[in-house]
Amino acid sequence: MDEAEDGGMDEARSEAYPLRKLGLVAQVNNVPADTWMASRFAAILVGVSPSRLDGWASAGLLSYRQDGPSGPMRYLRAERLIVCGLGVGGEPPTVEAVRRHVRHRKGHGAL
Repeated sequence: MDEAEDGGMDEARSEAYPLRKLGLVAQVNNVPADTWMASRFAAILVGVSPSRLDGWASAGLLSYRQDGPSGPMRYLRAERLIVCGLGVGGEPPTVEAVRRHVRHRKGHGAL
């Protein structure tokens, strides 16, 4: 591969960032993508591990932003506040509760 080809790929990769994906919870609740929070704090707020949030985001349920290829994930604050309220009896929310919330807000079938 010559320098021109390599430069083109590096340029294409840098154009893809920042990554920003709007999750289903934000979509069905019309949450604006304005205030983002660090993964660690988002996980504390929801009561689950950062890796669980990452999984929910990868599944398309939660919004996330990543500013660079090796940068940390950041989560939409208003969406986290909604998800916090999905836990039952003082327990943190489950992925099933998040999916149920989205289905209810959409008003139709399974995810």
